[in-house]
Amino acid sequence: MRVIARRGRWAGVLTAFAFAGVGAVAPAPAAASTASTAPKPAPSLTEALISVGDLSHELKLIDRRLVGLEHALASLEKSVGGIGGSLASLEKSVGSIDGTLAPVGALVRPEGLRAALDPIVDSTLDRAFDRARGLLLLATACAAGLIVLHALMRRWTARPQRST
Repeated sequence: MRVIARRGRWAGVLTAFAFAGVGAVAPAPAAASTASTAPKPAPSLTEALISVGDLSHELKLIDRRLVGLEHALASLEKSVGGIGGSLASLEKSVGSIDGTLAPVGALVRPEGLRAALDPIVDSTLDRAFDRARGLLLLATACAAGLIVLHALMRRWTARPQRST
């Protein structure tokens, strides 16, 4: 980065001198094409060493970034491992829920529902029949009691009265 900035500074200084010599007139397009085809001067030993130092510094920065990325990748792998453990515990929980809901699933099926409800329906019908029979016996007993009471009342009211 520094090399590019330095070259940019020198190019700016040289351009300023060129414009000053020409009288602040922009160079002609033909001059620009000859300048681009002209061979570049070889860098001096100092410039080459500065470039090597800059490249070395940039490589060190890249190495630091790579080390940071390796640490980030390691922590990410640990996080993924933790997520894997969480997923395993979730799978166990789901498995236990499936085991708990299996009887409910059996009840939802018609044959399972019928098998579960048959004893309940049978006991309910037996209770209803017993209560109906008890009410029928009570009604019969009440009717018999009314018949006996009616007979007694008729007999008591139908007695011949004695003449006194």
